[in-house]
Amino acid sequence: MTKQERWQVEGNSAEFYERYVSLLMEPWVQGLVELAEIQPDDRVLDVGCGPGFVARCAAELVSKTGRVVGLDLNESMLIKARETPRLESAVTVEWRQGDAQSMPFDDSSFDVVLVLQALQFCPEPAVALREMRRVLAPGGSLVVCAWGPLEDNSYPVAQLNIMEPYVGAAVRTSLAAAHSLGNAEELRNLFNCANFSHVEIRSEIRETPVGPAEEFFQGHFAALPYANAIAALSDDTLKTMLSESILELDDYVVEGILEFPTGAHLVAASV
Repeated sequence: MTKQERWQVEGNSAEFYERYVSLLMEPWVQGLVELAEIQPDDRVLDVGCGPGFVARCAAELVSKTGRVVGLDLNESMLIKARETPRLESAVTVEWRQGDAQSMPFDDSSFDVVLVLQALQFCPEPAVALREMRRVLAPGGSLVVCAWGPLEDNSYPVAQLNIMEPYVGAAVRTSLAAAHSLGNAEELRNLFNCANFSHVEIRSEIRETPVGPAEEFFQGHFAALPYANAIAALSDDTLKTMLSESILELDDYVVEGILEFPTGAHLVAASV
């Protein structure tokens, strides 16, 4: 199974992904879009758009003379993206199915390319970066957000400790893929090898509120790539795993709300 396959969701998982993974992504969506400094006339591409977190945010910043496209390999994610209503003030997003390593766009088609937690799941991130450079116009910019080292992320560490005994190796292999670009210098080398200029990396840790712990865990478990394996567990085992998860992160619960630190790299580069 490839890195790409380890983080593909199916069927109803896209619904849970949109609802609960969005809570993990929210602090980073804002950081990604702010760093991109999107202008009203920009043509913006969101690669690995999922249910459209970033694309919808970008659509509020461009004018009718601009353009926003969301690209994802997973059709169930695109179905969810198309179903989500847009704000009246936002331009209509074009949702396209395609591979980040071979995108269905002409050279120099975009002014800004945004990538939220997707580059690390490409089978060959270097190939994907070269493809992103190809579709960027001269002077265009690429902004990527990728999870930092596993140890900077309390929740995935808890997932590994608690869920691996019940679910097996799928937990470790999925988390390894999610954090495979955690080394900032290796990430910089990838951008340099793809001939990007002015590569800037900001390694940050942001507090991430996700709501009541039990509700979040139940919803997020259903959004994980190994959700089917979790669903196959007995009711008693599921209750035990849920209780252990709540206990493991109890120190991060304040007034009933679970809020833990997440660490990621924000990378900005230009053509």
